[in-house]
Amino acid sequence: MRIRKVRLPRRDRLWAGTTVTRVLWGLDLPAPDEVRARIADAQRTHPGSRFGCRVDGAGRLYPVPAECREEFLASVVATSPEESPGVVTSPGEPPGGATPSGELPGERSAAEAGVPFTVTMGPSWVVLAYPHMVFDGRTALEFLAGLLGPDPDRLSRLIGRRECVLPVLQAGVNTYLRHPGAVLRLAREPRPRPVTAPDGTTAPGAGAAPGAGAAPGAGAATREYSAPVPGAPRAPACLYRVSHPDLLPELRSWRDRHAPGVSVASILFSRFATAFGEAFGASGHPARDGVVVLFDARRYLPSGRHVTGNFSAAVYVRPRDLRDPVAMGEVLRSVAASGRPLAAMALACLTPTAPSAPTATGPTSSAAPTPTGPGVAVDLPSPLLAFSHVGRADALAGLPWSGGPEDMRIAVSATPPGAEGLTVNLLEGGGRLHVSASFHDAVFPPTVVAGAIAAVLGEESPASQSAGGRPVGGRRIVGSHARRGPGSPHPSAGSS
Repeated sequence: MRIRKVRLPRRDRLWAGTTVTRVLWGLDLPAPDEVRARIADAQRTHPGSRFGCRVDGAGRLYPVPAECREEFLASVVATSPEESPGVVTSPGEPPGGATPSGELPGERSAAEAGVPFTVTMGPSWVVLAYPHMVFDGRTALEFLAGLLGPDPDRLSRLIGRRECVLPVLQAGVNTYLRHPGAVLRLAREPRPRPVTAPDGTTAPGAGAAPGAGAAPGAGAATREYSAPVPGAPRAPACLYRVSHPDLLPELRSWRDRHAPGVSVASILFSRFATAFGEAFGASGHPARDGVVVLFDARRYLPSGRHVTGNFSAAVYVRPRDLRDPVAMGEVLRSVAASGRPLAAMALACLTPTAPSAPTATGPTSSAAPTPTGPGVAVDLPSPLLAFSHVGRADALAGLPWSGGPEDMRIAVSATPPGAEGLTVNLLEGGGRLHVSASFHDAVFPPTVVAGAIAAVLGEESPASQSAGGRPVGGRRIVGSHARRGPGSPHPSAGSS
């Protein structure tokens, strides 16, 4: 059977230029040959799938001929003898002195290799790197579960399940024709835009979220971050923290007493926005009046419909008070009820000049990190916060964690929305909150970012840590276990 070259749908190609690296460690992994066998089996059964084709930067899929499949498998799965995936797991452990251009042995960039993903396996850890346009966070978790879990057929079922045809159209019919009131809510829904940066310019990428409807930094004076000698775009740094197991129960207990009906995600977004606002406000730059939130638009599909690729939109929201989780919850419910994420995604798909995603535009590789320390005056921009919360990682609970699911460690690094973007990925797994912050450390000092995260998790501010750890997938990821601290909400985030 001859398979034609196809192109990823527009909703996937909106994410061109965005890359994601997921790191899992603390696992009793299957043998690499078993992982390759699962991929090969799924590829033979579904040869035209996005998971089994080569892919270029424009989102075109090239089916792999049978005689080239061994070469394909060798290019997507590699092994490493390193004991650690480059993640610092002890709060006091120094991050090391790796250069920004260093990488794990055997690790490759999926985009550069022209493959849909790369998997690097160590003794007890695995790194999955992929272009965001191939699949989103929810699909990535299911993919990892099929790749590493006890069920050898799960990956083949995921790749072979029946896809929803014209999902944006079906979601629109299901939302607006079946519920006409959503049209009125959408018409009344405010559509705020990010405000200008403190220096009077619009931060690069401020309007670059998929579905936002404006090109990165459109109509703005672009702030120059280039070093005197031009170089390649500097890979973003990523700080990772995992909370104490008491944090989430204490958050829910506080919510039940003080803000019933408000989601934990709303409380966390409010607390992080408050902490980052205070951290950067101390330098004289007040926080922006809103944040970017990634919405999964699968909620608008008819029951039983599946979308394997990307089906999400990033929306800029402006609650009446970022510090109030009740206000945050109200604006998130209003945006979701109006179908604004779906409308934004549909508009972006229909607009030829729509953005291709939060871009990797940022400091060059030769740019030095922002200096910090006593007596150092730093002119910090106000970060454009972007939140992604995938909820509970139930798909990963069945993986062979060495110490059980409560010991799982999951870090995520993603391209921030522009040079002044700061992406916070949140995930619940093993009863803990896993926090990953991706940013350009030539713009934002890692100690400031780490201090804001520590304030939310109740840990002591790790002022001595930096994001200079060993790069993973081109990104420097530094992590720690949150020290035991009070589980009470941030003092300024709980007033309702």
